[in-house]
Amino acid sequence: MARTICAALALVTLGGCAMELAEDDGWADTQYLSPDDCYPRGNRFNCRPDSASRYLPRVYNPVRGGIYWPIAHGTPLYDGVGSVRGVVRDGQVRINHGQRKRLAGQTMVYVWAVRLEEGFSASGWVPEAALVHRRTLRRRMPTVRLPNPGRGHYQARWTVTGGDPAHYGDLTVTRGYRGDGRRATDYLMRPGDVVNLTYNVPGRELGGYNVDTFRPGVTFRRARGVQQLAVPLYRQGGTTAVDHLHFIYGYVHDGTQRRYGWMAREALRLTSEAPADATCAARCCDGSVVTALDASSERACIASARTMCEAHESSLRVRRDGALVYQRGRSCWARCPGDAAYARLAGVTEGCTERAVEYCGGRGLEDAMWASCAPR
Repeated sequence: MARTICAALALVTLGGCAMELAEDDGWADTQYLSPDDCYPRGNRFNCRPDSASRYLPRVYNPVRGGIYWPIAHGTPLYDGVGSVRGVVRDGQVRINHGQRKRLAGQTMVYVWAVRLEEGFSASGWVPEAALVHRRTLRRRMPTVRLPNPGRGHYQARWTVTGGDPAHYGDLTVTRGYRGDGRRATDYLMRPGDVVNLTYNVPGRELGGYNVDTFRPGVTFRRARGVQQLAVPLYRQGGTTAVDHLHFIYGYVHDGTQRRYGWMAREALRLTSEAPADATCAARCCDGSVVTALDASSERACIASARTMCEAHESSLRVRRDGALVYQRGRSCWARCPGDAAYARLAGVTEGCTERAVEYCGGRGLEDAMWASCAPR
C-alpha cells in the first residue's frame, strides 16, 4: 500500500497541554488551555481538546451550521492502517477536532460514529478530498496530535486484543450517569472488531474523543514519563465504583508514523519483555558516542553506558533499541572569578543565578547557567 511521509511537525504547548501542530496548518480553531483543563491538574498528556467550538470535540461547519460535513456518495471508511471498514451511508460525517494524517497516499480526517452501509456505526478515517466543504475545513481545523513525552518507552510490548467486553456489561465511566453512552466497553473491542486510541481518558468531562482506530494484533508501546490513570466504573445511575479500567499512554505505529494516545490496559495483552536483537548506545557529555553496549535490559544498558562514559565526562543520553531510556537531567552550574571550571550546585531546582551568587559569596559571580553536563 502506498505511503506518504507527513509534513514536519512542531511541538506546541497551550497553557501546559502539549500537542503537535502541523506547520502548514492555521490556528483558526484553537484557544488557550490552562492547567485546569487537564487531569490530574497540569498533566499535559490528558487535557481537554483545544477546539474553540461549543461542540467540543467535533468541528463546527460554518457553511451549513452544526457539526455535520457533507461528503461524497460512496466514500469508504478506513481503519488506522488503511484497511476499508465500510462505506459511509448518509452522505455526512462528524469530524474529531484536529485529527488529520496521511494514509494510503491520501490526506485523511478522522470521523466519529458514522453510519455505514454495512449496518453499524463506526469511527475511522475518510479522505479529506471527499468532503464537500474541504477548503473550509482546511482553513478552520489545525492538525493536532499528541506528542512523544521524550523519555523513551518501556521495553515491554503489548498486543491490542480488545479485551473482554462481556465482563463489563453496561458499566459506565461516569458517576451517576443513566443513558446509552459512556460505556466502559467503548474502550474495548468495538463493532467491526476494532479498538480505539483516545486523546484523553474518559470520566473527567474533558470532552474525550478518539485519535485513531486499529484492529486487534497491532503492537502498542507504552511511553515512559506518563503515569497510568485508573478510571472508576459504575452501574447505571450508581455512585459507588464497582470496577476500574486502567489507561496507559503510548503509541501504535500505523506503517508511516507513530500515533500517540491512551488505551485501556484491559484491551491489551503483554506479549514481549524485550526484542531479541536489542541494541544499546550512548552519547557522552563530551560529544563522544559509544556503541555495542550491554543491551540485555534497560538497567544493564544504562549501567554499561555510565561505565563507558566515565572517561568522557559522564553519559548524557542512552538509547536502547532506538528508544531513549536515559536523559541526564539539567543542573545549576556556577563559575566564580578565578575558578578553573564550573561547579555543580546540588539540589538547586530554581533560581540558579541567585543560588550561584550565594555560592560565590564575596568573590562575586562570573557566570551561572542551567545545563545537563558541565559547561566548558
